[in-house]
Amino acid sequence: MINFNVSYSLMSLYKTSPLQFYFAKIAKMKGEQINTCYGDAGNVVHHALEERINNFGNHTKKFEEEWERFEIPERGMFGEVIDKKKYIAAFNYGLDMIDIWNDDYNLKAEEKIEFKLTIDNEKITIKGIIDVVAKHKETNQVVLLDWKTNSSLGNNELSFIQQSKFYSYLYYKKYGVIPSRCLWCMLKTGQKVDNSFTLEDIKEVEEKIKKFVREVREKGDNINNYELGDWKNIFNPYKDLCEKEIDKRTLLQFDTEIRVERRGNNLVLTEMKDTRFLRGLDIKFSYLVDGYMFSDLYKKKIWDGKKHVFSMKKKILAIGLKDALEEYVEDYNEKFETKYKIKYINKQDKEILDKKYQTTFIPHKFPLREYQNEAVQIALDKKIGIINLPTGVGKSIVIAELIKKINKRTMVIVSRIELLKQLQEDIEEWLGVPVAKMSSGELVINKQFTICSIQTLNAILKRKDESSKLLQKYLYNVGTVIFDEAHQVRNANMYNIINRNCVNTEYIIGTTATDWRNDCHTLLMNAAVGMTIYKKTPQEMEKAGWILPTKCYFINNDCNSEGDYASAYKNVIVHSQDRNKMIKYVCEKFYKNYKILIITKLIDHGKILNQMIDNSYLINSHTKKNDRAQWFKDFKSETGTVLIGSQQIFAQGINIPALDIIINVGAHVSNVVSIQVVGRVKRTNAGRKMSYFIDFYDSDDNYFEKASNERMNILKEFGNEIIMVDDLDKIIID
Repeated sequence: MINFNVSYSLMSLYKTSPLQFYFAKIAKMKGEQINTCYGDAGNVVHHALEERINNFGNHTKKFEEEWERFEIPERGMFGEVIDKKKYIAAFNYGLDMIDIWNDDYNLKAEEKIEFKLTIDNEKITIKGIIDVVAKHKETNQVVLLDWKTNSSLGNNELSFIQQSKFYSYLYYKKYGVIPSRCLWCMLKTGQKVDNSFTLEDIKEVEEKIKKFVREVREKGDNINNYELGDWKNIFNPYKDLCEKEIDKRTLLQFDTEIRVERRGNNLVLTEMKDTRFLRGLDIKFSYLVDGYMFSDLYKKKIWDGKKHVFSMKKKILAIGLKDALEEYVEDYNEKFETKYKIKYINKQDKEILDKKYQTTFIPHKFPLREYQNEAVQIALDKKIGIINLPTGVGKSIVIAELIKKINKRTMVIVSRIELLKQLQEDIEEWLGVPVAKMSSGELVINKQFTICSIQTLNAILKRKDESSKLLQKYLYNVGTVIFDEAHQVRNANMYNIINRNCVNTEYIIGTTATDWRNDCHTLLMNAAVGMTIYKKTPQEMEKAGWILPTKCYFINNDCNSEGDYASAYKNVIVHSQDRNKMIKYVCEKFYKNYKILIITKLIDHGKILNQMIDNSYLINSHTKKNDRAQWFKDFKSETGTVLIGSQQIFAQGINIPALDIIINVGAHVSNVVSIQVVGRVKRTNAGRKMSYFIDFYDSDDNYFEKASNERMNILKEFGNEIIMVDDLDKIIID
């Protein structure tokens, strides 16, 4: 409950010193006696000017009476003379202003405004007193006047603007009229602060009031929740109480050193006892799980609907969140005026960490591009984190150069078998040394550098046989882990099994074109691989000429989806004769001169298109290994063919340098897939200045229109040109 009225001066007090506010309004303590001479002298002028407006003729007498009543001293708080003549001069200046305004305006002094504002089902009293409300005699325009008896404007202008905005809000709430002007007058110097505000400004005031009330309500009556602020200000009558509270906090202050042990791929805050600090960590490193509201555990209030990445009980945080932990400590210190510093203690096997290799590599065939070199240097410095580079700008070279620079036992993990051989060849060509492959369930642990399928690693570890023990020993000795297509990774399931065994990795690096996941688990990706440490956007790379800009044609396709999603997808996308004929028409129009890749979502859709489109190759997960390799090779070397493949294979990682056109027919929803797919066609090729992406805008007012809009929006957000077409002949490929 808020048991005080909200005014501008109260909010200003809270902003100046939350601790002073606590003693005044929460604890309601009696303050020390302080010298109020400046405020009292100012009140003399205010009261006398009020008398002038309300009761003509008695204002001079009122001034003298008030001066005596307040017993204004001869000396101020700093020993300076309180010059009555200066306040009389200020009073006379105010009288002159009143005479000027009286000609055209009706003046009302000391307008008191008070009303109730409901904030989260609680009625809060908002109040304030406006020195003068001036209302034009003909136009009814309203001007708010406020008398200030400060010696000069000084640094007060901003606070005067905020005060005048607050008073404009008060007036608007009472009368429904926004004052045309707010004139804050410095009576001693003649300076003025003249402002006017919009309805948006007025709404902003109310939001600030709500934020203030909620913040105070959340802090409650716990003095530890109130920051010190500028408690040393001369108008604080609670200085002694503030000093005692500061001494108390100092005595109770926890050790400023936070001991953080690295145990494998976990950080353990072994001796941290500050529960507020730990609760904050839990809040920062947790998130709502998709569909939580449908869970019976959530409905029964057994579960809060969140995935908690930080373990409050064990005080454990995944190594990938190391940078985020350091940022949290900085923010916490700033907010709560603590002085925590992290001390890391590494419990990894020192012999493995210190192991030196004398591997000889071949010289570079060509120099690294500037951004590649930057990415490598930052990764070497940070040791943990994600390198976010668009598709087609040479991430494999970055990986190879990292392997070379680090020169430890290194494991590169890929999520799909199609990427493994291609990446192996790229890295071997750059390094000039053998790189082993661990795939198809085969254990290979006799090379310094190995590219591994995550599925194979997971399968071998689950065997619980001799090969499983050998792999565990190998993983124990791995010093560097690089995750290609890092957006696939999360600190759970099969990736978590790998992390539990790679306990002595010094470097954990991820590379990806999309440094987020399409589900809610991006934080789990960061927990496993780290935060983004280097990033270049497609727009930056296009501008520099490293990848091609893309025209994205969306073909209007009116359709009608009925039933559940699965049946609607088959009818509207897979088996739609009209839609498939449009795909065939586009291929026949361009395939003789351009290399075209069609990406499907379902295998059956690929089969249908393969039967319809002449000179097409179909590659999916059922294609024999030898056929897949040969057909892919033929497509890359020949002209006049179309390649059809599933998005599971071709959406990510596969390098087709000469690709001109992608036709995306799968009507997918994933933003990650959209960026990965369009990236396939952006690689530079001799003579090309533009790449092309063709998709469908399936307007069904149901499942597929929303997905079409999401694909268009994410492609546009990443700098691609969007062109809607009704006529297929308006698709222009230059």
